[in-house]
Amino acid sequence: MLGNILVQTTDVNNGCGDRGLAYMADFDTEEPFIVVCPRAFNKKAIGDLEGKDRDDEDARDFYAACAEDGGDIGDNVSFHFNTLGMTILHEYLHYDLMIKSSFGAIIDDPKDQPGYGSVAVYDKLPKDLARINADSYAYYAAEVYWSLICQKEFQAPREGVDDADPDCGEQTCET
Repeated sequence: MLGNILVQTTDVNNGCGDRGLAYMADFDTEEPFIVVCPRAFNKKAIGDLEGKDRDDEDARDFYAACAEDGGDIGDNVSFHFNTLGMTILHEYLHYDLMIKSSFGAIIDDPKDQPGYGSVAVYDKLPKDLARINADSYAYYAAEVYWSLICQKEFQAPREGVDDADPDCGEQTCET
């Protein structure tokens, strides 16, 4: 089903805005598409990138890594978890034809609720809305991943620190 989703960089709906990383359109059709906004490419990768040797000191600009390995993934859940892959996962979770059949409900970004970013997901979003919030699933997957890679448990995110993403003007980015 994911093969039905066109991933593009042309912002046809002018949805990237000041803090957008990506968005999905036509999510309730058989031909949905994801727009990856330019600032999403500031997010680091977790897999190998062609021409970027992971062992090269300059590679820190391209790869997310545990603090113990010289990376940005510290002791708290934070915006540093939001790699390009996590952004795409968030958008995949909006594909109604796939998610509704699996979860019995659509996965949305609850309107009028704090639904983006680590602090919102962990501390501010009402728990009954967490099951229909795409960032809840994306941050959960990222925390599981980084817990395995960094071999540690992370502390809860800190407001004003772990949600102050420089890619989005020291605010939480939106996907």
